[in-house]
Amino acid sequence: KLYNTQEDFTSRFKKFWRDNKLTQKDISKELNIGVSVISGYEIGRYIIATQFLDAICKKYSISADYILGKIDYIPDWCNIENGN
Repeated sequence: KLYNTQEDFTSRFKKFWRDNKLTQKDISKELNIGVSVISGYEIGRYIIATQFLDAICKKYSISADYILGKIDYIPDWCNIENGN
């Protein structure tokens, strides 16, 4: 599989926060980052920063490989809803 990391990230990031009943404001507050930056990540305006990826994965116990689209399943250890 060829990866389109940015496209996979934007769609999975959006799905993640919606499935977990979070808002951009919630994530912004939790990670101490501006809502406009969260929005920029969501629509693909910004390329994901390593620090942000690390912070969101640690805070919400989500796999970086999943959120970047490198794997298509949510590992059992992740603390998120599967949505399937």
